Amino acid sequence: EFEKKLTGALENLGFDVVTLVDPKGHEFHQSFLSFFNDYGRYVNSRVLVYFAGHCGGIKTKYGMSNAEYLIPSDAPDLEKNPVWFRENALSMYRLDHYLRKLGAKHVLSIFEGCSKGFALEKNTQLNMESLTANEFEPSREVIFINSPNKDDHGIREGLIDALKGSADLWRDGALTTMELVTHLKNGIAEGRWGQVKMVYGKLEGYALNQGTLVFPLSSSKKRDVEEMVSYFQEEIEV
Repeated sequence: EFEKKLTGALENLGFDVVTLVDPKGHEFHQSFLSFFNDYGRYVNSRVLVYFAGHCGGIKTKYGMSNAEYLIPSDAPDLEKNPVWFRENALSMYRLDHYLRKLGAKHVLSIFEGCSKGFALEKNTQLNMESLTANEFEPSREVIFINSPNKDDHGIREGLIDALKGSADLWRDGALTTMELVTHLKNGIAEGRWGQVKMVYGKLEGYALNQGTLVFPLSSSKKRDVEEMVSYFQEEIEV
């Protein structure tokens, strides 16, 4: 049901939606790669990745941070077979590589069921401002959503409502990632989604953390955004 609601909400915002349900290891890897190659190679494209499932962390030695993996449906038990688990699951390090090499200008990745597995830019600020040239700079944004109760999915309804317009804090007909995150954080603080923890940030590197993804909520704003994207793209290329 959530998959259908999310698909409908995204299609209403102009996205082409590709879904993958209970994939096995090889299919999981190949589908991510195919999706990025098909939709992420265009300079002015915007890409949204939503993963809902389980993550697993492997403790590393010598003071390094834990390596986190997205777990496909046929992944072996981590404790019994860690070597095959690493080969079967999809590491955050590989995803980090995929996201950085994409041609798409804006990429937002939401991982439900994971804690934090990327080299995020530290101290990311939520700047609540109306649309400016900055929003149309390239960006790689990541949201991690995790709950101790794996059956508590209240935040999904908050996400759907946000994409339908309830998170448009500026009431300007366009929803930015910053507004989306603020909406979800407010719901968490008020206890509307249960005991949920959320981490937001951008990938490290100046070239990938200046802008934000924009969801045009109205047809007129969609035209405005397309014109602004075209204009600022010309400026960026120069």
